[in-house]
Amino acid sequence: MLTFLFLINLAFSSLPNENFSCRLVTVSANCQVQECVGELKPYPQTMAIVLPIDPQGKVRLHLHGFSEAMQGDLPLGPFNQKYDWNHLGYPTIALARSAHEQQKKDGPAKLLKAYGMHSRACDRGETLVVPLSRGKCTTYKEYFKTPEALPSLLSSLKGHFMIKELTLSGHSGAGGVIRRILELDPKALDQFQEIILYDGLYHPDDAKILISWASRLPKKKVVSYTIPVGSPRRWADEILKNDRTLLNGSVIQNKKPLVEEGLDHWSIVKKYWLD
Repeated sequence: MLTFLFLINLAFSSLPNENFSCRLVTVSANCQVQECVGELKPYPQTMAIVLPIDPQGKVRLHLHGFSEAMQGDLPLGPFNQKYDWNHLGYPTIALARSAHEQQKKDGPAKLLKAYGMHSRACDRGETLVVPLSRGKCTTYKEYFKTPEALPSLLSSLKGHFMIKELTLSGHSGAGGVIRRILELDPKALDQFQEIILYDGLYHPDDAKILISWASRLPKKKVVSYTIPVGSPRRWADEILKNDRTLLNGSVIQNKKPLVEEGLDHWSIVKKYWLD
């Protein structure tokens, strides 16, 4: 037991303890992870982080499309119809960290639980970093408005984590944020091996710029998951088209769950988080 606790502390020792509230979470009989909520500069809002006990150098940066609110004792998760667009419950990082320490059901870490995000840390030894955004990607749009923003954030992450492989994922309007990052600097995402979108194509250019990214660099991967109805499926079909491997070895995957699966704009994240 002492050895196990030592490994936990060793895995997490790279984060500034004064800026984060952390706790051990049991995901399954065979897996425990460290779940943390706090502040990591230069990002201006709360950040949620999941650390595996035995990190493998895989880091996933996930931009989620909105924040969710709890109403009374309604269950956690993406099936809630009431959304807290501006973190009205915990508008500051200090309050968000305190909510996590008190294990409040409507705290910022509920996002991780609701979508089953801990599981990938167990299955792949992957560190998950989720910068939270106010509004409909409002914080993302404000922060990632200069070419220097993403490199600055990545530099901060590299100062705390061993990074051998980077994945970027986005849900809903975060697809447009990723497009904007690439419009500002086409090479901004060169360090990433894979880009995953969950119902995140709301403009044809969201899809076109991902194809350009994969076409310019060898052995990259773009994966898009879309529900059967709505503009994300339309642009996926019209622009990403069929699954294929490009001449440079990069892969484009247009994943199209069937109507029978009964997925919506939120549950598609949980369903395919481990793919």
